Amino acid sequence: MTRHQYFLTPGAVDDIREVGDWSLERWGKERTLQYLTELHERLEYVAVNFKTLENNKTSEDLSGGTGLLLYPVNKHYVAYVPIGEKSIAVAAVIRQGRDIPSLLQKDGFTIRRELQEISDRIAQGLINSPI
Repeated sequence: MTRHQYFLTPGAVDDIREVGDWSLERWGKERTLQYLTELHERLEYVAVNFKTLENNKTSEDLSGGTGLLLYPVNKHYVAYVPIGEKSIAVAAVIRQGRDIPSLLQKDGFTIRRELQEISDRIAQGLINSPI
């Protein structure tokens, strides 16, 4: 089994499912698979390179004071936090054009809880953080 450089909160899993469902309805299986593959590749890229990404400095306005970092992937923003040196926890995947600060603030309690659960599971050795 391949170990990814990122962890998905339950909320992010739901978001990605919605992206897939929406895309499948509108664009078909091939284009949906291509989009989701690119999303995975970009998440891997962000996990390894988050320290040097320019958007980290400018995403504070979009994150609505939640402390989450944002990275654009096609028509979506990935909201994440670093975990370790070369891994991230993805809290949400939100379509660009939506009121991202409001959505992140509205879901802030759930996001913080899900991120804490990932950190706790890593600390307990229940899941392994790459590096």
